[in-house]
Amino acid sequence: MKYVIGFIALCLTGFYESNAQVIAHSKNVSKAKNVHAKNKTATKPKNYIKVFYESPTDSLHSVWYEAFKEDRFLEQMAGTINKVFKINKPLTLSLRNCGVVNAFYNSETKELILCYEMLHHLFNFYKDSIQDENELGTKIGNTLTFIYFHEVGHALIDILDVPLTGKEEDAADYFSFYFLASNEVTEGVQATMEGANFFLENYNKMVSDTAYQRLKAEGKEPQLPFWDEHSLDMQRFYSIASLIYGSNPEKYNHFVELGLLGNRRPGNAIAEYKKIKKGWDKLLNPYIKFKN
Repeated sequence: MKYVIGFIALCLTGFYESNAQVIAHSKNVSKAKNVHAKNKTATKPKNYIKVFYESPTDSLHSVWYEAFKEDRFLEQMAGTINKVFKINKPLTLSLRNCGVVNAFYNSETKELILCYEMLHHLFNFYKDSIQDENELGTKIGNTLTFIYFHEVGHALIDILDVPLTGKEEDAADYFSFYFLASNEVTEGVQATMEGANFFLENYNKMVSDTAYQRLKAEGKEPQLPFWDEHSLDMQRFYSIASLIYGSNPEKYNHFVELGLLGNRRPGNAIAEYKKIKKGWDKLLNPYIKFKN
């Protein structure tokens, strides 16, 4: 299992430096130079991001604690956020015991929490269908990358006071896409697509479950969680896949050929992508660090 975790860590940290540079350099070059010149003599900025590894209470989670701490996972996440964004308020990135499968941002404590239970859940979710350890580690790493930056989206929305006109959960999905895939960094697109696939597979597992099928046959089909703050898994899948397709329709034309976007979504995908990217560019522009 530790061998698998090594590949997860590789996925999570392998492309952040290049992606951070792409985002920073996508802004106005002259403005970047001016900001750099003004800050040449400035004192080193304060680091507001702290990390915390809670000792696991379940022995099954010890391998995650040891591997993530050894690989300095949270430190690398903090470094990534610091390289791209101007953070001037306290934020803690934590690995904790939660008692439930989750990853979430706590706006009261300003803490982004990744739960051991989520890591273990992802391992169990994929291990029976993927036998190759390299492939398994890559799959989990990509899925976790999308999930983690979804939570980073929540943190930035709160800390930077980013205005929203819709559901925050949708906005966090769009941020994860924006940061990982909107500039077509190959690894980021792959991580984003695996995040979308996770929602698709989660839905498929639910509807193929024996208990679900039995209840459906009895006319007692469980109601989908329309009340939840998250969009439904299938909606999240289609929205993310549509944004990837809209970013480069020629490159991702196979999405249409495979029927991943339905009949009507492809026609709106390009405009949808442009609006989402323009929106996040404008909202985050004051908080992006520039480099020459």
